[in-house]
Amino acid sequence: MLPLRSSPRGREVLDILAFVRELSLRGRLKRVDLDKRLALVHADNAVELMLKDYLCSVEKIPLKHVNELAQSYYKLLGRCSKLKTIQQHENEFKQLHDVRNKLYHESEFWISPKDDWVESCISLAERLFEEIYGASLIELSKKELRATLTLYKDYLVVLESRFREKGPAPGAPWTTIVTGSDAIRVFGKEFHFYAHWMPSRPKIFGGLRTEVVLKCNTSFTPFTLREIEDVVSFCHLIFKERGKGFAFGKPIHRFWLGFASFNGFQAGAVEYVEKYALKGIGVALVDLKQAGVVAKSRNKEGEHAAHWFRV
Repeated sequence: MLPLRSSPRGREVLDILAFVRELSLRGRLKRVDLDKRLALVHADNAVELMLKDYLCSVEKIPLKHVNELAQSYYKLLGRCSKLKTIQQHENEFKQLHDVRNKLYHESEFWISPKDDWVESCISLAERLFEEIYGASLIELSKKELRATLTLYKDYLVVLESRFREKGPAPGAPWTTIVTGSDAIRVFGKEFHFYAHWMPSRPKIFGGLRTEVVLKCNTSFTPFTLREIEDVVSFCHLIFKERGKGFAFGKPIHRFWLGFASFNGFQAGAVEYVEKYALKGIGVALVDLKQAGVVAKSRNKEGEHAAHWFRV
């Protein structure tokens, strides 16, 4: 047994398997074959990483020799025959790898994997993880999720206090605030924090009706470009409705949009936000692990969003 805390590869495998679970679930719910195919590819990658880690750390075989051995996946499996999961399911692991090669190397994207087979492959990878590292994936996921949600709650408390104490213009408090640990619906879409400022005389002190929304990343994988584009586009449509946009029948003059993540952001997502420059909508990406804003839109409202969403 290899203690997970002493294995960097094991932590990497844990993240991959969490991502695999998310892909599989999305593929089943939305009936998207691409997500299921990606889940199989990543599950096989996780298995190969685990086997190499086992041979290096438990069997004490030099990494150079393990890499040479991994040139043939079947030989790699054979070298790990002491593992009960491999003994009992060697053919299933071979089948998974063969399908992965067809998808990854031969681009046979016509393959439409059945839900139960995808689930079986993921379960095998998870069982191998638990045998090698002696850790329950379910318990690890629960523990990490609890820690992540606690961090988000603490951040939301800081935000709520900040927005209650001071408005965006001198002597002008925020008039409406909704927040909490549970997701809330704003304009029909889920967010985790909402603040609304509607000054009685907008022209004084540059007071503009302002909508502020925050979305937290409660998965174990980085915020994706697709997720961020989807929310930004949605807010842009709301903003543009009837000229400058309407909130509860009142025009919106500006949007401050934040994304908070404990597991980071895809590189494409950061690049997208840094290039975003449409007038009236500011976007900020907040990395809670790094305790800072890692990207902001290159417009005036982006500066405001980064300032108000700072950790």
